[in-house]
Amino acid sequence: MIGKRVGPWLIVEEIGDGGHAFVFKGVRADESVAVKMLKPSAAAEDHLEKRFKIEAEALKTLEHPSIVGFRDYVYDNGYHYLVLEYMDAGAVDHLMRTMGPIDARYAVPIFNQILKGVAHAHAFGYIHRDIKPNNILLNRKGEAKLTDFGIARVLGGEALTKKGFVLGTSAYMAPEYLTHGRATEQLDVYALGVTFYEMLTCRKPFEFERDDEPLKSFAERVLKGTPQPPSAYVPTPPALERVLMTAIAREEKKRYRSAEKFRDELCAACPDLVDRPILIRQGRAQTDLIQLQKLTPAPVPRTKERGLGGFFKRLIGKTPSTPEAAPSVPAPAAAEVDPHAGDAVPYFSESGELREAQMTELSELGAYLAATSGADKGKRFGLRPVSRIGRDLRFDIRPRDPEISRQHAVVTFDGAGFRLKDLGSANGTFVNERKLADEYELQHGDIVRVGRTSLRFEFQRAG
Repeated sequence: MIGKRVGPWLIVEEIGDGGHAFVFKGVRADESVAVKMLKPSAAAEDHLEKRFKIEAEALKTLEHPSIVGFRDYVYDNGYHYLVLEYMDAGAVDHLMRTMGPIDARYAVPIFNQILKGVAHAHAFGYIHRDIKPNNILLNRKGEAKLTDFGIARVLGGEALTKKGFVLGTSAYMAPEYLTHGRATEQLDVYALGVTFYEMLTCRKPFEFERDDEPLKSFAERVLKGTPQPPSAYVPTPPALERVLMTAIAREEKKRYRSAEKFRDELCAACPDLVDRPILIRQGRAQTDLIQLQKLTPAPVPRTKERGLGGFFKRLIGKTPSTPEAAPSVPAPAAAEVDPHAGDAVPYFSESGELREAQMTELSELGAYLAATSGADKGKRFGLRPVSRIGRDLRFDIRPRDPEISRQHAVVTFDGAGFRLKDLGSANGTFVNERKLADEYELQHGDIVRVGRTSLRFEFQRAG
């Protein structure tokens, strides 16, 4: 296929090989596309050819920013080709392979886009029936789009499934679909919930116990079991966890009735995250700091004019689109930057140049821990949705204090406020000089002490 033309597009490389189709990259003058070719062996099966055409028809009908765009359908010399928008950052399952569990500050804005796309499809009567991480595609601009409508079902339309059979991927199937094959909007809601759970934890609520476990055995566990909440595996804001567990509720009456309702609840639980601007570079989600400052101008850090403090004053005080807005520090090579190594988080200037910033001095949530004693006195640490405190190099807040444990404490945003929890530190975590026994809801002005370091909590709720 390499070097062959499909319509006006020249095939230049193979980018995927699924069960029934190959996927190639096609190019013409100023456009790249994904060319999905139905395998000859599959084309011989009449229902698979029909599904290929169903996908084309669905994508033509469902034009939306969060659904992969349709470009063309080509039938040439016995071969069927579906030409689609090209997404240059792979699928969400690839993102999980490179990042592991995806932090809420990246997972929520990605997932919010998909909820918009699914709600749009439902408004046109389409049930996707196969929502999962590798059917969510990403591009480097941080856009997420739903793809693979090959087994989508139009409510009230013709059924291509034999009685007694179900289609889709078993681990994402709702209980009522496993038992009765009932396809409603809540089928997609459940699959969305499982997908989001997996993004946050790299686990599914229910896993197959072995590769050859019978579907009947797996279905029985789904119908009778209760999944662990995501906080059993990763720190998760309580409000976000409540939304997620509602989406994967076993009983339909306890589950969200629509993707739109699911999205409404997600926006209420994580108002500062749903539209957070990100980029996908080198297979990782990263902060688009320039856009973030445009959305929520960050307060000037309380540091000296020299170094990073002075750099941020200069950066924030100028229009990012002007050449002068770029800091004078040399840009590191892309391969040398690890978004999870310490506090250095990469961002990209509008010219596409990769730079580094000290993210602990900024907070899109407008919340801070300001050091009032210890070696870091005078420094402000910006809080994220989940901010871990300790000496571990992967942690968000690392005061220079030998008495702080490697994993000391965690501050979690629950959609309304911040909660502090000790992580089993050697010498405890204190709030206003009282040792913390349980999770504590922080109030503006509280003094948190870890080791010898005291930190003043600063957060003024809106309104």
